[in-house]
Amino acid sequence: MQILRPIDTGSAARDGGTKAACAAAAAALAVAWALLLPRLPVPTGGLMAHWPVLVSALCLTAACLAGLGRLPTSRSPIAVLAGYALALAVFGLPLAAMWAGGPDGDNVLLGTLQRFDASAYEGGAYRLWQLGELDEFGARRPFTVAALGALFAASGGSVVVAQLVFVWLNASAVFLASRAVASTHGLAAALPCFAALLTFYHWHIGSFLSENLGLALGALAFALLWEGVRRDRAGLIAAGLVALSLGMNARAGALLVLPILVLWLTWRVRRRGRLSVAATLVWTLAATASGFVAGAALDRAYGTEDGLPFGNFAPTLYGVVVGNEGWLQVYRDHPEVQDIAISADRYREMYRLALERAADAPLTALHGVIDTYNDFFINTDWHEFYDDPVSRSVALILTLAGLWHAWRHRAQAQCALLLAIQLGVFLSVPMLADGGTRVFAASIPATGALIGIGLVAILSYLGGARQTSEPKSVLAAPSLALLLAIGLLIAPAVPFYAGRPTAAVEPPVCEGDRLPIAVLDRADGSIVVLPDGDPRSTERAFRRAGAFAADNDTRLTVDVPPPFVLTRRWNPALGQMSWLAIPGDTQPVGPIRGCGRRVANVLLVDQIHPTVTDTP
Repeated sequence: MQILRPIDTGSAARDGGTKAACAAAAAALAVAWALLLPRLPVPTGGLMAHWPVLVSALCLTAACLAGLGRLPTSRSPIAVLAGYALALAVFGLPLAAMWAGGPDGDNVLLGTLQRFDASAYEGGAYRLWQLGELDEFGARRPFTVAALGALFAASGGSVVVAQLVFVWLNASAVFLASRAVASTHGLAAALPCFAALLTFYHWHIGSFLSENLGLALGALAFALLWEGVRRDRAGLIAAGLVALSLGMNARAGALLVLPILVLWLTWRVRRRGRLSVAATLVWTLAATASGFVAGAALDRAYGTEDGLPFGNFAPTLYGVVVGNEGWLQVYRDHPEVQDIAISADRYREMYRLALERAADAPLTALHGVIDTYNDFFINTDWHEFYDDPVSRSVALILTLAGLWHAWRHRAQAQCALLLAIQLGVFLSVPMLADGGTRVFAASIPATGALIGIGLVAILSYLGGARQTSEPKSVLAAPSLALLLAIGLLIAPAVPFYAGRPTAAVEPPVCEGDRLPIAVLDRADGSIVVLPDGDPRSTERAFRRAGAFAADNDTRLTVDVPPPFVLTRRWNPALGQMSWLAIPGDTQPVGPIRGCGRRVANVLLVDQIHPTVTDTP
């Protein structure tokens, strides 16, 4: 006999108060983290260089202990907040070490100076802010440029603020994705998942690459989809699809995951009647289209004829159909494409050449497709984000174990979700050839989950104690809040700052062959390079000349005797970011107005004039 109990309104109020207190505490943690991180004295040596390996080893050890029932666990709000604080610390310490002179990322020089593709996103963000238009590079990934533009406009061009926000977004999203895995498979699965996603993101900490938004949105999407299918909530699933669609547009990757999820979600309600199937098909299609619609709207409003969304897929596609020869092959076979002035037309011509070549030599195209799978599975491109072969092999074994577990338990919604995502990833491999693992940023959380679940499956097979899952989850609210925050950052904020330039700097009149220099102010992003042996070179804002030369490469040649200040500023006269080298050891404050000469690919400022501004 079932006894109906009255609703305990006092208990509901207490639960609401607890959630509100937890949300406030989490916000306070994030603010304290952002304020303290730039001031922390952190080690800059081998510890930070091997940080992902160390964290992975600790997480794997703790996961094994948890799986064997030897590690005490708690689901209290205090424990959750402690876990979030630890996640912020683990993600933030490499960034603090980078600022302090530790190892730089692949696309970051001296802690704050962006280079390679990251510098292109930075320049594109300034162009959107100052001129109100997307350049050719920004049109490929408008969301990253839009988010950076909003952060720059709000902070006066602060590189540190943008770096902090991107790392905070990813730390929070990865924490939520790991908690989602814990809700069904326990701490033993969540810890390896967290470590795997940290290892993936470690390569991009401090940079302005599109992987920042790709992983953050992909991890949020994973948490929302996991909770949605677990609780059979259409609203959460739709939000997860929106986040994944935004993530795939922020960092173009395994796009076929989206239609596979639409088909799977529609198929799983087949027993509820035709009306339910039709309704599910409609709202899943609408949710997956949202990111593409938002990207197209940004491109239409602020783009130029030079940009083509997903245009850089064209050289990759050509490289695959001619036998997986790489994206540069089209330039070798058809050097005339480089003469096409408008990038959008150049990419369209590459698409035409690729389709024509595939039609003429289908067996060669098939060989190219097969070879991409050889690279992905056999040559370990799947787990290339692990730096050493041992970690890569362990991750592969755990992933395969997770796949086998998911297949055996495919009747469970979460396992079926993992299989659907991985099917979309596998089908997308040929279109992402020679892009490395980073192109899978939006879908990599599923691989992280498989690694964690694979460890639990192995421990269970070996007789380990089954890790209890969390019967109740509070993931939906913070995941939706974070998704809303990112969504507001990358699209609706653009009209408030795009094309609203700061005060212009009047260029001076320079004599002889000297070039006029009139660049805008920015809050930070300058580094002083000192002679070797200078005692100040151990301080955060300085670098030794020898270390600078060792960290640098031929793409940025600074043939200037130290001391000098190296900075990147928006140059309105050229409509682009410019590298400046300023003799001396004093950080520049405010706009820079002077004359100089080009030394390699850096402007050497050898005369400073009084600043004259002209408010537009």
